[in-house]
Amino acid sequence: MSEKAFGLPVIPDRYRRMHSMPDDPPSSCAYGLETDAARCFVMVYPIPAEQAMPFERPESVVQGIHAVLREDQGLIAVESGKTQAGLDYIYSIVKTVRRPGGVQYCLTMHLRCGRSAAQVQGFFDELGVTGVRDAVVFARAQSEGLVEATEEGIKGWDADPCDPGYTRGCLMNLSEHQKFDALFSRHPLSEARQLAAALINNN
Repeated sequence: MSEKAFGLPVIPDRYRRMHSMPDDPPSSCAYGLETDAARCFVMVYPIPAEQAMPFERPESVVQGIHAVLREDQGLIAVESGKTQAGLDYIYSIVKTVRRPGGVQYCLTMHLRCGRSAAQVQGFFDELGVTGVRDAVVFARAQSEGLVEATEEGIKGWDADPCDPGYTRGCLMNLSEHQKFDALFSRHPLSEARQLAAALINNN
């Protein structure tokens, strides 16, 4: 893990430290990573404990995100629990479909550090040829009969991961399930999940 901030390891060493900008949050640390498939930008900074997401009520975080999602966005995950060292954590991942192409995944993670909290804010963008993960998984799902073309659209391809009754926006699709991360390890969504896992396992 890289240098420590607020007494905690921040992110893996494969990320490089970047210079902070004047408009960045106070006491923030910025990091970047670029691969052939993803551009990743992460900031870590302290926040007042009362501004953290409710660690014990992830369902309220889901409701709050659903209330503000735009038509070009979708919820990928809300997870909470304790880190390896016993710290409370909670995080969300939201996608934004960009025009004319590509998807950005935003990771927002809070860790409770005594009477304060740390925020990890990450933006993970597709680079290079976009949509490969979607295309490969869709072809597999179609061959296995998991998706079906109907008059209303493609049945079985997308759904909100936390509320099957929520249908607005660009819902999470089958290719974005975590089980496919190993096949697309450099995809921006895989990178976002890898960072969340590193923070959980090393704090």
